[in-house]
Amino acid sequence: MALKTYSKLPVHVEEFHNDVLQHIYKAIGGKYLPLHDVTMIHFDSHPDLGIPEELTSKEVFQKNKLLSLISIENWIMPAAFAGHINKIIWVRAPWCDQLPCGIHKFYIGEDCDGLIRVSLQVEYFVDDCCYRREEDLTKKRLVELHVIDISTDPQLLARALSCDENFILDVDLDYYSTRNPFLAMFSDDDLKQLTQLYSSESEIKKSDPIQFQNLRKKQLSNLQESLILLYNGKEPSVKDSNFLKLENLVANYRMRTKENEEDEGFEIFHGAGMASGDPPLPHHISSEEEIRQMIGQTVESLKYLSKPPTIITLCRSSVDDYCPPDQVDFIQNHLIMSLQELYAPLSILRHYDQ
Repeated sequence: MALKTYSKLPVHVEEFHNDVLQHIYKAIGGKYLPLHDVTMIHFDSHPDLGIPEELTSKEVFQKNKLLSLISIENWIMPAAFAGHINKIIWVRAPWCDQLPCGIHKFYIGEDCDGLIRVSLQVEYFVDDCCYRREEDLTKKRLVELHVIDISTDPQLLARALSCDENFILDVDLDYYSTRNPFLAMFSDDDLKQLTQLYSSESEIKKSDPIQFQNLRKKQLSNLQESLILLYNGKEPSVKDSNFLKLENLVANYRMRTKENEEDEGFEIFHGAGMASGDPPLPHHISSEEEIRQMIGQTVESLKYLSKPPTIITLCRSSVDDYCPPDQVDFIQNHLIMSLQELYAPLSILRHYDQ
């Protein structure tokens, strides 16, 4: 069946990045995108390639359930397991190094516990306990991941995309200017201590990543249990050195800002710890001139493509402070203006509270 075409190229603008997935699914359901083997071009300061911790293969195919389980860092890979997206081109900002540039081919599948895991043995996945050997995965699909930096060569994007591919253009506005929001939540000394507590350095990470992940899960579970005790004003039967350090960090964290004090169950605190490793979250607040230059590079790279995207999804990321709130409207307006010149006519659909 031939795919439908939009009379105007839709641009869906959301505040939180995981909320764009619903629009992609609607485009698939409406026969504007094929059910399988779609390419996503993903401009972002973060890969967003995590996997929800306890996501099962069954839940991937329950759309409403899935949309309730994903978050900003893990919304792409479930669509890859479902077969909708088989190629991801992560256009990373020049200051990002979470994944090395190059082409990475790997499998995504179901492990023996029915959970979604990947066969790519890099720290990004191993540290999050998402790695499995290819032979230990079933219901697996091949994923092709390209990691590129167009600031070095604007034609890199065109080389990664075949002329006949159906693709989604996805842009997080923090690609142009990004903050590490956790820097404001902790003092420098506390952030160093938090990083040490959550550190995952181990000699067996490369030699035996499965055993490393077992140890990592135990470490994270112990930290979460301690945080729950502290949140509920309780204490363990024996206070070890890690608990005492955590207790002091939590006390400082609570007093630092009103938002910290309202952190339910210390979920944000735990997220900060998870994100505090090496490399740390990117932090680069761009000048207006840098932003204009990067938007120009984006448009130049898109001009080399043989056809336009089927849909465009934009994410503001300002409420959670990844894109500086005082810059987000400037970035959004200039980017949309540039996309309008390239792909007119556009239908701009703002789904966030303005």
